[in-house]
Amino acid sequence: AKQFHYTQPYDWHFHYRHLVDDHNNKRHAIPFCEDSWNTDHWTFCVFTFLFAVTEVNVFLVHKFWTYRTDPSNLPVYVAFRRQLAWQFIDNPHLVSELKEANDSNVFKKDSPF
Repeated sequence: AKQFHYTQPYDWHFHYRHLVDDHNNKRHAIPFCEDSWNTDHWTFCVFTFLFAVTEVNVFLVHKFWTYRTDPSNLPVYVAFRRQLAWQFIDNPHLVSELKEANDSNVFKKDSPF
């Protein structure tokens, strides 16, 4: 029996075509940025899309490099998102920058910030 061999681009297409669907499925996990940040301004729409794509990429990289040997300890995606959100909120670099700004009187009494 003869066998047909795909050229490499076609082989990659049929081998990896599910990855975009898997990525979009994770990106649209509830609550997802594009829906919860209700805006029509195009810059914010682009930002939320790029943020959501980056969030999924970080999860997949973390999954690959940290839990590849023992996937039983992998947190579910919602728990990972919650941990990531708290890391953004409790960012020690942001706290030190705000403290330096307050110490240098960057924020004036008349400033709305």
